[in-house]
Amino acid sequence: MVICTQLRYCSRPKPISVRLWNRDADGQWTAGPRLQGHTDWIRDIAFSPDGSLLASSGDEDTVLLWDVASGRQLGRLSSDDSEVMFNPDVDNLLLATGNAIWDLNADDWSEMACQVANRNLSPAEWALFFGTDRDYISTCP
Repeated sequence: MVICTQLRYCSRPKPISVRLWNRDADGQWTAGPRLQGHTDWIRDIAFSPDGSLLASSGDEDTVLLWDVASGRQLGRLSSDDSEVMFNPDVDNLLLATGNAIWDLNADDWSEMACQVANRNLSPAEWALFFGTDRDYISTCP
C-alpha cells in the first residue's frame, strides 16, 4: 500500500514535492521516493485506479504524471486548474483536470503531440514531455 503525506508536513518552505510511503506486511512505514518537479505550491494529487500512477498539479500551471513504483516523472501537462482525477476505468486511462481530459495511453501520445503542435516535436521537447527514457520518434507522419 502506498500513501502520500499530507502536504503541510513537507520539509521545504513551500510544499513543492510529494513523499510516498510504503507499508510492509508488519504494518511498518518506510519512506519511498520523493517526487520533485514542481516549482510552486502543489494543490492536488490523485492516484490512478490501479495505484501505479500519481498525478500532481501545481500553481505553476502544470500537472506532472509519476510512476509510483520508481518515483520517475513520466510526463508534464499544461493545465491552469488545480484539480486532478483519474477515470476509474483502468482499461481506458484518462486524467481529468479542471479544463481538459487527457488520454494517458502512451500509444496515443505522439499522435496527440502532432495534433497540438502541428509539427514534429524537437528532441528537447520530446524529452521534456515524454521523458528521456523513451526513444525520440517523429510525432507527425
